[in-house]
Amino acid sequence: MASETRAVGSAFDKASGKFLYKELHRCLIDEKYCSVEYRDNAGKLLASKTLDYRGKPYQPSLVVKDYRFDSELSVGPPNDDALVVDAGFDNFVRSRWEVLNSGGSVQFDFLVPGRDTPIAMRADRDNREDCDAGALCIQVGLDSWLLARFVDPILLTYASDDRLLLRYDGPGNLASRDGSMPNVIIYYEHLETQDWELLDWGSEDLSVNDWTESRIAR
Repeated sequence: MASETRAVGSAFDKASGKFLYKELHRCLIDEKYCSVEYRDNAGKLLASKTLDYRGKPYQPSLVVKDYRFDSELSVGPPNDDALVVDAGFDNFVRSRWEVLNSGGSVQFDFLVPGRDTPIAMRADRDNREDCDAGALCIQVGLDSWLLARFVDPILLTYASDDRLLLRYDGPGNLASRDGSMPNVIIYYEHLETQDWELLDWGSEDLSVNDWTESRIAR
């Protein structure tokens, strides 16, 4: 089935600035089924993720396959209606947009693949100086003032007009060979359908000018 929404994320190691991988995001027309491919700069498939949003928009079922280690991990629908699951956080942010944009805080329990129990987290508007005037910057951290002192928050930048994710600063999705999750900075570009076939996999810089109403399936 053809995909309607498409986006590309370019991930860089935060410490070294080294390019790590690209994320290719696709969703079907009704946005109930999405997929992400993780590829190196030569186009080799490293890992993939499929997401099923037929339940609540912030509680997808998902399957993650890492072809480097021949591993597979799946997460089914949670029993708790209040949980936010993995990539569903992107839709959750939009559902709480007015609260965050006005400076309010949002508490939620977050479930990620590989963990049996959710993590209590909190999202706040981030008024850092480098946040563009046309963007909503958000920081997400542990909902415990004591533990939060030892864990850096995740920093997100959304476009204010179409509420699309532009930048992610936090733990990456692909583990290193030692099993650790490196901190990454990911820049997202949202593509029109006609731009998708023109991507140059030999370049780290993907230049596109058209924006869509797509949704990021991180």
